[in-house]
Amino acid sequence: MYNCIGVCMRKLKKFFKIVRTGNLSYFLNRLQHKKYLIQFVPTVRCNLRCKMCHQKDIRLCCEQELSFNEVDKMLKNLKKLGVNQLNLVGGELFVRSDAWLILDKIEEMGFLFSIATNATLLTTSDVEKLSYYWGLMEIDVSLDGPDCKTHDKIRGVPGVFDKTIEFIKDCKNFDIIVMVVTVVQKDNYKKLCQIADLIESMRVDTWTLCQEFSVSEDTFKKTKVALEKLSGHEVDIFASYSVRGNTFEYNLEDFKKKIREVKEYCELLKLNTNFAFDIDKFDEIYNETCRENFVCSCSDFAGQIDWQGNLNFCPFIRVNGLDKAHGLFCPGFLESNDLCKLKDSILKMNMMPFCERCCGLKMIKSKKS
Repeated sequence: MYNCIGVCMRKLKKFFKIVRTGNLSYFLNRLQHKKYLIQFVPTVRCNLRCKMCHQKDIRLCCEQELSFNEVDKMLKNLKKLGVNQLNLVGGELFVRSDAWLILDKIEEMGFLFSIATNATLLTTSDVEKLSYYWGLMEIDVSLDGPDCKTHDKIRGVPGVFDKTIEFIKDCKNFDIIVMVVTVVQKDNYKKLCQIADLIESMRVDTWTLCQEFSVSEDTFKKTKVALEKLSGHEVDIFASYSVRGNTFEYNLEDFKKKIREVKEYCELLKLNTNFAFDIDKFDEIYNETCRENFVCSCSDFAGQIDWQGNLNFCPFIRVNGLDKAHGLFCPGFLESNDLCKLKDSILKMNMMPFCERCCGLKMIKSKKS
């Protein structure tokens, strides 16, 4: 009873805040859900040392991230461009001392947004504060094991499992939509059904499973050459030292068997599950032998803005020479589809294994093929 009253009070406070400020963007954005979706990386810094992290060599670059004033300018420009939804990913957002200022500004401007976090830097009071954001669509939380031993081993810091579980429970107590994200790898793929049980017990809204990254040097080189030819600009590819080919440390047939088992088990539990890879073509992903044309199935994705304000179409690839997001003023910039054309072109040039590992999006066969 107390929890229901608390949920109603928070929703009433949200409503009266909208009435008081006259900001109707939240309502309008929900009506035109995901007109333009931008993924924003406020920082690549992190407080954990995850063994599968693909941002290790990005951090070695020591590039300065956007200041709060530059983030503010970027948000204003995105608003002019018609963007109405932001996915905040990292690094870990809450290592920034101005993280709450950024969230307040996003809320003030009427964006819909989601937050990806490892959940280790947030208290119950912080979760309550998040519950008052009208624009917050969901929180994406990393969970890579059903117990301390597995999760903490993968995350590289002891004690993070307990904090993660407490955070998820807090979110559900405060009526926040939660998506749990698991990176499937050697240390946990045989324990996925146990993770499913844990997720089901916490009433998590969605469970997304991603594969670990493994890309050969040859694919990196082909990608760089193809993009530089297509764009006419120099291309930087990050994670070329963190990610190597043939690093899947398990038996492929056993892996596929386990994935099919967990799919069936999730159906039995009626658990809302999203696999960010297609097990039926995992042999081609594993061996990097795909020869078919594929296009991205996420038509609403407008691009990613990195920690320096560069607008990219991929978390791993920066095409130097494209405008920085905090310097954009052209109203038709996103309609030009330059990023979409680059993305489509690289997918049609046998780069699908690299792209599928980078963005984690499902691919569909091109109708043009």
